[in-house]
Amino acid sequence: MSRLFNIDKKIEVNRLPRQVVFRSGMVILANAIVLMIFLSLIDFKSYVTIKSELRNADAENYAIVSNKSGLVKMSQFGISNHIGKDACIGVYELNDHTFPVMDQYDALLAIGLPHTLTTPDSTILKLKSIDIQDEAINLQIGNLLNDLLSYRSMYNVNKTTYSKLLDNYLENKLKDQEILNLIRSKDSLEAQLKQLLATNEARDASLRNQDVISAQYREERMVNSLKDQVSSLTREINDYSVTRNAYDVNKDFLIKELEFRNNFRGMINDIELALFALKNTVLEWKNRYVITAPEEGMIQLNNYTAYTYLNSGDTIAVISPSVDSTSSFELHFKFPGKYINYLHTGQTVYSELTEYPYLEYGSLSATISEISTIPLGDTYFCKARLNNGFQTTYGKKIKPSGNVMAAQSRVLIKNESLMQKFLKNLRWKASSFTNGQANQSMPK
Repeated sequence: MSRLFNIDKKIEVNRLPRQVVFRSGMVILANAIVLMIFLSLIDFKSYVTIKSELRNADAENYAIVSNKSGLVKMSQFGISNHIGKDACIGVYELNDHTFPVMDQYDALLAIGLPHTLTTPDSTILKLKSIDIQDEAINLQIGNLLNDLLSYRSMYNVNKTTYSKLLDNYLENKLKDQEILNLIRSKDSLEAQLKQLLATNEARDASLRNQDVISAQYREERMVNSLKDQVSSLTREINDYSVTRNAYDVNKDFLIKELEFRNNFRGMINDIELALFALKNTVLEWKNRYVITAPEEGMIQLNNYTAYTYLNSGDTIAVISPSVDSTSSFELHFKFPGKYINYLHTGQTVYSELTEYPYLEYGSLSATISEISTIPLGDTYFCKARLNNGFQTTYGKKIKPSGNVMAAQSRVLIKNESLMQKFLKNLRWKASSFTNGQANQSMPK
């Protein structure tokens, strides 16, 4: 009170209310100025919150869909677990209301040609022990058994020879072409021999027709030279004669050996074709009755029981291939069309993954790289690239749990103070009021 009223001085009653009003007004004005400064300095950010996905651009998820209706015996992987390529996820019920024993089908696929040829007895016993209720597969097993039995009978009779041929076959060292070339060389050898004989006769005649009146030393030199040539030709003729005689002696043996090898190769080709047909039939059967993983990765299996009835087209599971790198991840989201004017490339987006709470892990920072120019309904499709990979704003590293992860993203569209918002609202109301007055004053 001593500040408001000076007690030492004489109080003028007429001026007292005026002083109270003035000083109170000054206090209110000072507070208003401080409040306006406070409201002007503090910025209020406006965000648009949208659902988004972190997606690996280099790897897409595999959705496993049921290709037919029927009762399926499901393998137990858990809701989320690692699975290898071609691993069995489930098996359809057979026509006789039983489930197949997969070990027998896998045993057929594991039969290899080298083992079959070297140990035919073992392969024959394995094929006879297979008990599969499928007509097409049993037909191919029968064809392979017939070829193997014929091969075994001939193999046992000529075991030593067949063993050598088999080793050469498996090592790709068969030399049938050399035998064929040796047989075909007969004509060329005989032609060369005739040519050499004709040359020898011509040179002998030339020697006999030499000029006897010529000098003695020339005659001796020429005779010696011709003798050397004749001797050389004679040796060549003898060599070719020996080769021709060797061929004539071994001709029948070489032809029989070639026929023997051709028969052997024919049997192996029959076995190889029968084995290929059998495996192809088993694979066709597996495509109809077995649900397998198309790729290695993390499997997200629906909550099925051990025996589940599936309809054609039902999604059984989703496999996310193993993630080798985090550099190819992108943020995909749809932005509302009414705020699209606030969005531009280079703008920052903050995303929180569903599996990692924001308060504990923070956000992932990304920069908008693409904005579609054509709306999808009332939204625009956008892409953003991660700024620091999977390191959050709290400095923590996040390990991606798959190639597609759900996220919640925030995009900053406005950054203004309360005073700016108030003035903008005031201008809008004033403009609306002015437009309303103008419309009322227009003549009808």
